[in-house]
Amino acid sequence: MAGRLGLAQRKSGSSTPAQREANLTKIYKRPDDDGLEVHPKDTTPAGLPDAHVAEYGKTPISYKKAFQLAIPAVIHQEDGETPRAIVKETAESEKHSLSEAELDRKMTKLVDEGSFELLPVGESDENGDDPRKNWIFSVNVDTGSDHGFWASVDRNTGEVSVTGFN
Repeated sequence: MAGRLGLAQRKSGSSTPAQREANLTKIYKRPDDDGLEVHPKDTTPAGLPDAHVAEYGKTPISYKKAFQLAIPAVIHQEDGETPRAIVKETAESEKHSLSEAELDRKMTKLVDEGSFELLPVGESDENGDDPRKNWIFSVNVDTGSDHGFWASVDRNTGEVSVTGFN
């Protein structure tokens, strides 16, 4: 895959946080589309994003941008009951700890096979995120648990919060 570390960089194993971030960005870029290599299914009903704009007004972060921001957040956020935390915990409980690279690959695959759906106008997630302030997606990612997940993207800043519930 284009954008991977060169052989010398892989052998040395030393990279700065900025280099690792740049490499992650390269891994998840594809020149022929929206810049993301992972493409979960968007199951949002046609017209719903426009209904959100009609109800809450136009904001700096569009629906399309919010969807794009939610994807890497679901892959990488590990705090709380996120998909990544559940997958990591499950692997550890089965005595098969995953390296960060293995966890990245597993999460990329799961998210790519999953789906995201914008909640209807006026509806919130289990955390009570305000739909006037956030694009809130129901995230369907098969982590092998009975957890449900949300990705809430701030309509003004693009900050993403990924949470789960059981």
